[in-house]
Amino acid sequence: MMNKPNQPSLLLTTSSTLKVPILQPHHSHSITAQQNPIKRYNHALYKWTQQLLAHASKQQEQEIMQVKDQSKALSSSHQISSQKALLN
Repeated sequence: MMNKPNQPSLLLTTSSTLKVPILQPHHSHSITAQQNPIKRYNHALYKWTQQLLAHASKQQEQEIMQVKDQSKALSSSHQISSQKALLN
């Protein structure tokens, strides 16, 4: 594999003698998200995913609180019925 002079590459050396070339696109830093539709899409997908995860975690917290409240209610009603049974 020959590298073109205007496409610099980095070599990663692992513990063995294997060398893996990593091609760096030329002038990749000059492409902004507005100019590159793939970057725009990836950014929008990232933002949507973050919003979805935030919504899911809020919903999960609410469900956990509901289960805790139900558990407390069941526990207290069980204690009351146990105390009534002991009194009779």
